[in-house]
Amino acid sequence: MNVLLINVPSRSGKGGFLLPLGLLYVGGIVERCGHKAKILDLYLDDADLKRLNSEDYSRVYKLIDEFKPDIIGYGGIATSYGRTKKLVRP
Repeated sequence: MNVLLINVPSRSGKGGFLLPLGLLYVGGIVERCGHKAKILDLYLDDADLKRLNSEDYSRVYKLIDEFKPDIIGYGGIATSYGRTKKLVRP
């Protein structure tokens, strides 16, 4: 099973280059259970958040399509909620 864990930037876009420890812990557990885990840190993928601020999620969707996850988990803080809702595709 492929599990993709996405670190979603907060509304303010502040957060910098801190490790997403919660997602790293979850990814470690997923791998110990014999599955493949991948973490997509959107702070690193789009450092100035220009694409995300303009609501251009095409790169994120492309990475999702390439990995073909069975499960996607989203991590962040409360102010990441709005951006997370926009990232989720039906």
